[in-house]
Amino acid sequence: MEIIKITQISKKFGSFLNPIKALNDISFSINKGEFVGIMGPSGAGKTTLLNVISSAVKPDLGMVTINDQVLTSMKENQLAKFRKQNLGFIFQDFNLLEALTVEENLILPLTFSKMKKAQIEQRLKHVNEVLGLTALNKRKISELSGGQKQLVACGRAIINSPEVLFADEPTGSLDSKSATQLLNYLEKINQQEKTSILMATHDAFTASYCNRIIFIKDGSFFAELNANGNRQDFFEKIINMQKTIGGGEFFNAK
Repeated sequence: MEIIKITQISKKFGSFLNPIKALNDISFSINKGEFVGIMGPSGAGKTTLLNVISSAVKPDLGMVTINDQVLTSMKENQLAKFRKQNLGFIFQDFNLLEALTVEENLILPLTFSKMKKAQIEQRLKHVNEVLGLTALNKRKISELSGGQKQLVACGRAIINSPEVLFADEPTGSLDSKSATQLLNYLEKINQQEKTSILMATHDAFTASYCNRIIFIKDGSFFAELNANGNRQDFFEKIINMQKTIGGGEFFNAK
């Protein structure tokens, strides 16, 4: 079942006399429960595309539909409500509140709702179990490693049980061990929670955890790869595509 559909999306930045075309007539769809990566060379438009789909940036042309709701036709107050109820976000720079504890950061998205305390505690317990965060709950964010902070950011993103999880270069600031741990958890969330994930990345190893990769270049759709169940084979196909399209960084997928 289709959960995301983008139709002929275009976006320009810059002045009228000197426009920079970030996205150029891109169309594709994502089915419910898919783990999809967006890849391309630096400056290809990966983050812009992710921001447009997640409604953080409005396109100049085209339509974005999530869960049968046309986001590009919504007013800002409608979008804010939709994001809170349906979407989760993981950022490369974590966006956590350093002075608060892990537990306080995790439940922050729920404190603005009318959810009862018992429900909040139940969701916190579930996230702790999924991501193995229980032992860290009372520690301040400032006391955590980069990998631990990213796990907390992941937990905060999924605590409201989003239909779609957006991740922008989530392993970009992590060492290889922490990156692998986070990717294993994302895979677990995707498979067990049936959360649809859309992730922008430049790294072939990170992308090998996806079911499908959409490649863009110069703001346009370039190619698509589907996983065949063997991560090593998929990793090698991704690297070959990166060589064709240009750009990318490579880790050892073994």
